[in-house]
Amino acid sequence: MPEMNAREPRQATEPRPTACGGPKPAASGWLAHLPNLVTMTSLCSGFAGILMVMDGRFEHAALAILLCFFLDGIDGNLARLTRSTSPLGAQLDSLVDVVAFGVLPSILLFKWQLHAFGRVGALGAFAVVACGVYRLARFNVQQSGTGKSSHFTGLPIPSTALALATLCLFWHSIELGEQVTQLLPGFCLVLCLLLGLLMISRVPYLSLKNPALIRAQLRAHPARWTMAVAGVAYLLGMRTWLVSFSLVMAYVISGPTAALLASVRSMEERTSL
Repeated sequence: MPEMNAREPRQATEPRPTACGGPKPAASGWLAHLPNLVTMTSLCSGFAGILMVMDGRFEHAALAILLCFFLDGIDGNLARLTRSTSPLGAQLDSLVDVVAFGVLPSILLFKWQLHAFGRVGALGAFAVVACGVYRLARFNVQQSGTGKSSHFTGLPIPSTALALATLCLFWHSIELGEQVTQLLPGFCLVLCLLLGLLMISRVPYLSLKNPALIRAQLRAHPARWTMAVAGVAYLLGMRTWLVSFSLVMAYVISGPTAALLASVRSMEERTSL
């Protein structure tokens, strides 16, 4: 999943030729500041989500995380579209991600479930923030001076935030017995620690923001992807948050699964020699 949606470092590029043969000028005036305005709107949503958590409105806070994810997905595209990319925008985007996808989800999980474990629960929530900050710093260093890659190193922090937000929304959309409810705090604690470890790991994750890769897949299997999108859309209409949480967790698990299969194939090749 979408980082998945982290903005690339804004570097100056040669102007592209237009249809008339002349260079395509960069945006000026208010249009040049539009990507940063979207980024700051994401920060506003993240801050509002924190206030909602303090007020006990956990579902609304989870929806605020989803809004941050949506805004994080369009600010980079706007920057490239308006040719207003800059190092300032890249750093601003990364700092906002700390609040929207690190601080807000961790506070949400602690106030919602992890407070039952006291200091241990606080440590679990802090793991999300600490590992997320480390993940963003490593991502920024890796992106410096490099082109797009088809894979990320470690679980992207927006995926962690989505997993925790959709879990909260899914849980509030169903009614389960008291025995199952009592298991939820423990599950959330384990999930936070697992997501934190995956963020700082070296496990490769497929980049879903690579346009060339997506176009190649669509061209290679158009009917398959059409059926898949239609099926997912139908399931989302029936069980929105259950399917959303399942899709995010499928992406979370895909990294370790692919790495394990690659390791097994490598061992088989060595033994066959």
